[in-house]
Amino acid sequence: MRTALVVLASVVGAAGEVSAADTGVYESKPTALYVQLGLGTPLGELGLEAEQTLTSHLAVAAGAGWGAGGPQGAAMARLRLGGDRAKLVIGAGLSGGPYEWIRFCGDEWSTCPHKSGTVAWTNLEIGGSHRERNGFSLRYFVGYGRIVAGNYGCDPDGPNDMAYDRCITTYRDGGKNLLYTGLAFGYAF
Repeated sequence: MRTALVVLASVVGAAGEVSAADTGVYESKPTALYVQLGLGTPLGELGLEAEQTLTSHLAVAAGAGWGAGGPQGAAMARLRLGGDRAKLVIGAGLSGGPYEWIRFCGDEWSTCPHKSGTVAWTNLEIGGSHRERNGFSLRYFVGYGRIVAGNYGCDPDGPNDMAYDRCITTYRDGGKNLLYTGLAFGYAF
């Protein structure tokens, strides 16, 4: 009986060691804090983000940053597929904040249409994620955003209204779609 208990304890102990060894770095260090840099990202050009691993393939993230129009905020769910330390990441989420769009044109600057407002975006992105055993984490991504709500519209431009007229006639949907790219680095614990 004593031998059976020792064998059982050894098997249970070995199974615990195997499952701990099989646990990936994303599960063993499930919380990550990132500094994000990018062009047109949901967090703007510079932001801070917190990401929490929920399962081996699913994480959620939220953050805030600063874009060309002002403060930005975002939340995203991420599907992560791949190995222990490197994963393909597909994300979908929402973001919002002030936004400005200017159509650069070759003619006189006063006729270039421009829009502004506070908006909400839906975002879809794809990229990669790497997490080292010491906690260093890196993400890179490209994405697509589309305005889905807000008070976004053509800005009146003064006494001649040439840019405004051009904005509402030719560029009615201008600036509602955005391609973006970014890089985030941080630490997981």
